[in-house]
Amino acid sequence: MTIVFDTILFNSEATITATTWSTSSSDGSISRADGTAQTNVPCRINAMNASESIRIGREFGQTTFEGFFPTQLGDGTSVVLTTDSKVVVGSVTYRVLGPPVDQGGVGGLYAVTLEVDQ
Repeated sequence: MTIVFDTILFNSEATITATTWSTSSSDGSISRADGTAQTNVPCRINAMNASESIRIGREFGQTTFEGFFPTQLGDGTSVVLTTDSKVVVGSVTYRVLGPPVDQGGVGGLYAVTLEVDQ
C-alpha cells in the first residue's frame, strides 16, 4: 500500500526503539535494554493537552502528544509500535502510552499517545 499523504502529513522522522527485558540467572534481577528497531520513520507529533498537579509540595506538569506514523514504510516493512517502544524525534524521546490505533480502519495510518520520557 502506498501512502500518498506522507509528504503532507508527516513533517519529521523518528527512530523507534524496542525495549527488551532480561532476567539475571544469578540473582533473578530484571534489566532493561533499549535497542534501535527502526530508523527514519516518517511521523508527525502534535501536542494534545497539558495538566499540572502538586505532589509532595512540588508542582509537576505533564503534556501528552499524539504521534502519527505510517503502518508501513516505503519498502513494505511494517512499523512496529508497542507500549514498550520509545520514539526519538530530534533530541526528544517520547514514551508510548498506549497501543497504536489504526486511523480509518484501512491500515495506512497509526495514531498513538505519547509523553516526553524523563
